[in-house]
Amino acid sequence: MNSPKKILLKIGKWLGIILLVLIGLFLAIVLLIRSELGQNKIVGYATDFVSDKTNTRVDIERIFITFTGNVQIEGVYLEDQQKDTLVYFRSLEAGVGFKSLLNNHIAISRIDLDGLRAKVSRSRDSTFNFDFIINAFAAADTTAKDETVDTTSSSTPTISIGPVNLTDIRLAYLDSLMGMDAHLRLGNLELSTDDLNIEKMRFELDDILLENTNVKVVQFLSPPPSEDTTSSPLPYVSFNEVALRNIEVSYQSIPDSLDAKARIGDFTIGDSELDLAVQDISIDDIKLLDSDIRIKLPAPAETDTTQSVAGSDTTTPFEWPAWKVELGQLLLDKNRITLDQGSGKAKPGVFDPAHIGLNNLSIDLQDVLLKDREASLNLENLVFGERSGFVLQKLAFEGQLQEEELEVSNFKLLTNNSELNLQLSLGYPSIDSLIANPKNNARFGIAFGETSLSVKDAYYFADSLQHDTLIQSFEEYPLSLGGGISGSYKDISINNFKANWLTATSLSINGNVKNLPDTNNLKVDFNELNVNSNASDIGLLLG
Repeated sequence: MNSPKKILLKIGKWLGIILLVLIGLFLAIVLLIRSELGQNKIVGYATDFVSDKTNTRVDIERIFITFTGNVQIEGVYLEDQQKDTLVYFRSLEAGVGFKSLLNNHIAISRIDLDGLRAKVSRSRDSTFNFDFIINAFAAADTTAKDETVDTTSSSTPTISIGPVNLTDIRLAYLDSLMGMDAHLRLGNLELSTDDLNIEKMRFELDDILLENTNVKVVQFLSPPPSEDTTSSPLPYVSFNEVALRNIEVSYQSIPDSLDAKARIGDFTIGDSELDLAVQDISIDDIKLLDSDIRIKLPAPAETDTTQSVAGSDTTTPFEWPAWKVELGQLLLDKNRITLDQGSGKAKPGVFDPAHIGLNNLSIDLQDVLLKDREASLNLENLVFGERSGFVLQKLAFEGQLQEEELEVSNFKLLTNNSELNLQLSLGYPSIDSLIANPKNNARFGIAFGETSLSVKDAYYFADSLQHDTLIQSFEEYPLSLGGGISGSYKDISINNFKANWLTATSLSINGNVKNLPDTNNLKVDFNELNVNSNASDIGLLLG
């Protein structure tokens, strides 16, 4: 009688033999497919089958199974009915988990696509240049149209996609119906996913990298109005990181006289969760570096301001957005943004809102929050140089907006000529009451830190000032402020307010002013009021 040990050894021996046979059989099949004989058979059958169905030229260089079990196809060419290239690619490698199909899940373990060329077009009668392929493989048996198919128990399969790598992709799309001509030159795209559920509109992604890509879109006709009135559920999207590097985008709308160009040096969005159905957005960080964005718009249409509209003085009640938004950081560094409206040119040295040019734009915005009828943010830094010559060296503050209060703390503004530091608070019964009647419903408080204001900064925004000889005499004398002011429109408290100007002119006030602006009942109570100057300053003021 055999011992259990001998039985296990014998079973192991036979399992080993079976495993070796299966491995050998797999290798033999792979080698047969990769052989010249196998290639001739497989490629010949595939090209003849598709070519006979479509009556167009079809070429395939190789089809084989890799040693990892993936299918690889090389040198595929398919022409359209005008004998022009419809689709061509150098190489495609893909792996599919067939076992997961039994569980209504499509698992694609890998996709590598290189050298894709495709030309897609749609005519004004809404037919595409690839419709002949769909028609060729449509079922010939029309009796199936009369059969009733029960789809109540079926569901859309979930999808997971492993590493996807697309390289050297060129696509052209001409839509004569929608009036669009689009071209894509894609250098490299890498992405992977956790779960894609189209039925539930749930898309869980890992990482996406797009680089060395050029996109050009020309809208040469105004698209017709959409006839689709169906609504789709809003999606849920999550991802670890989306990165765009060395991207060029060009969009031109001829009917709208709109021209936009963007060169994206480095753009990333960090760990994010976007649940649009419940209006909940959470983003770890957004970064835009070394980029150039240029937008040209048509001149604004002239509006008739002489006619008043009945009821135009009514205000719309304020409503807090129903969204919950969280953004950890928005970081912009070394960017250029140009916005031109109309065909004119800006006057040198003067700010022109129709021709804005921001150079070296950098922003560090942190802790952005919108939820539960409250909004807050922390602007660490905003820096730019404007085309006119105006330079903002720093803008920073912490802001919080609530239903009954607005607070701005640690406000700092620094230019080449001026510096402003202050704390600001604004109280009100409600935002609606503030909008409807700010004079009677607002209480404020302003406390100045180290502040020095120069008239030179005003030259960029009011060109006439720099030609005024009186104003010119004040150029070298910035106005210094300190202290605070609080109260309401009618009653103001002045707390140790100080102003210094010119060579020896100063103002110091501490007290209260009540019943503004009613001059008949005006009450002024100054505990301190000091005004000092000299003959030289008075001479400057008198011109």
